[in-house]
Amino acid sequence: MKTINELIKNSYYRNRIIFTFSVVAALLVISLSRISYLFVKDLYVGQISETTTRTTIMVAQEFDDNFLTILQIGKPTGLTNHLFTQKLSNYYSAGYNAEVFIFDSHLNMIISSDTSKEYYSKNYFLELNKEEILARKTGEVFVSQPFADETGEWYLWGFFRLDDYTWLGVKESASRFEEVISLSNIFWTFGIISFLVVCLLSILLAKAITNPLNSLVEFSRKIGKGNFHSKLPENLKGEIKTLAEALIRMNSELSANQKSKEQMLAQIAHEIRNPLGGMDLLANLIKEDLQEQNKSFEYVDRIISEVNSLKSLITSYLEFSRPIETKIEECSLLEICEEVNQILQNKIQDKNISLQFSCSKENILFDKLQLKQILLNMLTNSVEASPQNGAITISSFMQNGCQKISIVDNGTGISAEKIDRIFEPFYTTKNNGTGLGLAICKKLCEQNGAHISVASIHLKTEFVITKEITNE
Repeated sequence: MKTINELIKNSYYRNRIIFTFSVVAALLVISLSRISYLFVKDLYVGQISETTTRTTIMVAQEFDDNFLTILQIGKPTGLTNHLFTQKLSNYYSAGYNAEVFIFDSHLNMIISSDTSKEYYSKNYFLELNKEEILARKTGEVFVSQPFADETGEWYLWGFFRLDDYTWLGVKESASRFEEVISLSNIFWTFGIISFLVVCLLSILLAKAITNPLNSLVEFSRKIGKGNFHSKLPENLKGEIKTLAEALIRMNSELSANQKSKEQMLAQIAHEIRNPLGGMDLLANLIKEDLQEQNKSFEYVDRIISEVNSLKSLITSYLEFSRPIETKIEECSLLEICEEVNQILQNKIQDKNISLQFSCSKENILFDKLQLKQILLNMLTNSVEASPQNGAITISSFMQNGCQKISIVDNGTGISAEKIDRIFEPFYTTKNNGTGLGLAICKKLCEQNGAHISVASIHLKTEFVITKEITNE
């Protein structure tokens, strides 16, 4: 199964597009939402402050020096309260304010439109704006920020300095300020919805860009494997279509080069095989003559052996360079192992090797002939590397969503400096090896969507073929 790191690595540009769009959208939406909220809030506060200022000034004009002198004498009488109420009647009838009161420099209440408040009582809300209140000069107005009282209702203070000893306080209703505050939640909700919409659009945009690229990657991968007859993905447009056309031209050129190489190799093989065939025939005729004369034919056998080695080498070169046509199907690993065992039975018996199979009955998706060739090459190597009376184990099992085939022998092992190059073409540790056996195994595994690896510890070598199980 693919890990999270592999998914991130394989979807770099898609993730980058999604991340960039999402971050930019989040910053824009959050900024616009906050700016919009603050703009509406400041606009409302500015309007209500201006209204409170005008109201405070109009109320202050109702109180002349004579009325203020009466208040300074002592506790307001019933007549004073009646006069105070009469002066405020116009404003109450218009619904301008919630409370009007007059207080002194000690912030003690002298008279109030709220009859429940006692004479010379403290209003602790005034303490919040004490410095601003006392800093006003006669005839100056100060309006506070909106605040919520003990009932949870929103108000503004409007303060007007009447003379050296008294101030007018107007408690103006700001009931709609709560609606302005609720706009913050609306803006945040809108912001979150917009952010999610942009994320969705960025995912769709990334998909629209990366899907054609992924199809081109798959197309180029097929070309890289020698499948020059692959069809170009459809519905490509713009720059991606231009890139696809470039790949088509490259495909045509590679196909032409591949055909030229195949023709050249075939011609070389033909030219080499003809004299080799003649040499083989003549050597065998000489051998027959020598047998009739009862003479030694050791040198003739060596000539024939070398000729056969050259034939085998040419065949290996052609097999490695020739394009591979793969037919993936369900095949029985156990049956293939038994066929390989029969082919190598003589070599196995010569060394008295113990060959054990531990294969599951589950089928594997592979090209049957290619899997047979892989196992034949690998098992041949294991037999040659195993000592007399050695042991080889072939097993198959499921692990982490993958089918695995393991071949273990107790031969000479592979050194650390050689194990990294073991699958390179033409690299061999044998005196008479071509260096193509394991390279062909690797190529065939890749052709079937599998992976081959090797590990060697304490003269014990293990080759593992891993085939990921897909839902396709």
